[in-house]
Amino acid sequence: MLDLTSLVLGSLLVVLVAFIISRFIQDRMKVIVITFVFIVGLFMLANLLAYTSFTKYASKYINEETTINNVTITVNDLDDRGMRLDSTSITIEDEKVIDKLLQDFSQVKLKKDLNTTGWERRYNVMFSVTNPASDGKYVVTGSYSFNVDEKYLNDHKIINSTNHLSTIEEIIGYEDL
Repeated sequence: MLDLTSLVLGSLLVVLVAFIISRFIQDRMKVIVITFVFIVGLFMLANLLAYTSFTKYASKYINEETTINNVTITVNDLDDRGMRLDSTSITIEDEKVIDKLLQDFSQVKLKKDLNTTGWERRYNVMFSVTNPASDGKYVVTGSYSFNVDEKYLNDHKIINSTNHLSTIEEIIGYEDL
């Protein structure tokens, strides 16, 4: 669903476009048709912008210039309503395992789902990262985390068939969590 702000701004934009078009075109039917085409175009654009990939989604925090210091995977035990009952964590520093984890997620295609919050998923994956600052003189260390399960990554639905949890499940299988 659209939030109220988007709905109001979209409505104002349509009214503004119709007003501007009506100043140049006197035939009312042509104004209606052009406005309708504009509205359909906006819906198509909004739908197109809802799609992304994990690589694009995480690119602000994880990119070619990023040094990943470690990855902490938290396994959440959830009840039937999706509320967390308990959790356990493991931290990985092995570069090969981190690269394999990133490779798993690089295959994921996403679509924004406005009907989900994405707060509680089976796994929380937190990357401790170091990125160069915008001035190039310093580095910025921080963390980037997301919640993921078989069907969702945060508030995005996973729309392709991937085995994106294989490395996580491998790690958990090796460790007694």
